[in-house]
Amino acid sequence: LIWTYSKDTWKENTLLNKNLFYLCEKLPISTRLIFLSSAEGFNGEKGSYTTEDEFDKPWMKKVEDMVKSFPNSLLIRTGEQFGVNAFTENFDFNTSYLLSDLNISRERGFPTNTIRSYVNVEYLAKKIIRHIYDNTSGVIHIPGKTMTSYDFNRQLAFFLGKDPELIKKKDVAGGFKDYSLSTD
Repeated sequence: LIWTYSKDTWKENTLLNKNLFYLCEKLPISTRLIFLSSAEGFNGEKGSYTTEDEFDKPWMKKVEDMVKSFPNSLLIRTGEQFGVNAFTENFDFNTSYLLSDLNISRERGFPTNTIRSYVNVEYLAKKIIRHIYDNTSGVIHIPGKTMTSYDFNRQLAFFLGKDPELIKKKDVAGGFKDYSLSTD
């Protein structure tokens, strides 16, 4: 059973999270539970988060603690995912949105004061499959490459054959944030 959540399901009392708690109470112990998470549970104050670090957002910590308590579980924290969906053969939402703006030469602003880990979905899928066959349990990170949002999107624009000069610096309020994941 592979479970994840999206930005739309981040509230603690959503049906999705209630179903996960219910499943963990009812599933046979032999069930393999793999939960995909992200660095969004961290507050960005520290950066280079390790598998030992606990989330700062209470409800996300609650979900992770529940998953970790389930026998035979694997909690995978990933960087921000990008790439082509193998089923629809379309880019992820953020890449599609960027591409639509770049196609009409519209400038986009991205922060230089925010660092994230970025992971390609194909790479992520291969790593998950490997960990399933290796019967890995506990908490692991599959971070990908770490860089500022600005630098990542300039590289992505170049990779897409678009003008990276359309990517502009636009720092976010609140100062420097580092949501990067470490593999240590």
